[in-house]
Amino acid sequence: MGTVAWPKRSVVGVTHTRDAICEHPSIALAAVIATPDPKYQEVGVAFVEPRIGESVTAEEVREFLLGRIANYKIPKRFVIATELPKLQNLKIDKAALRSVAALPS
Repeated sequence: MGTVAWPKRSVVGVTHTRDAICEHPSIALAAVIATPDPKYQEVGVAFVEPRIGESVTAEEVREFLLGRIANYKIPKRFVIATELPKLQNLKIDKAALRSVAALPS
């Protein structure tokens, strides 16, 4: 049997993590971006848009995810925004999120 070559960059469960965040009843939209990390190589930063009239904290989202997904898939940082940036086609603007994620927390 041959050896398996893993890609240099692999984002662990970004879609799975985003879907788990969106299961929270107070959350309308979410996006998870991988950012460089000196200790872990890459970590997730979650951007969360609460539903209209709702509010949520980073700690509430983190606690909601415990037991739903593996601990290593839980983002290390959460950014709560009233509205996530969107492109003209109404998809989330991940390039804009990457620039925000690159800022120190």
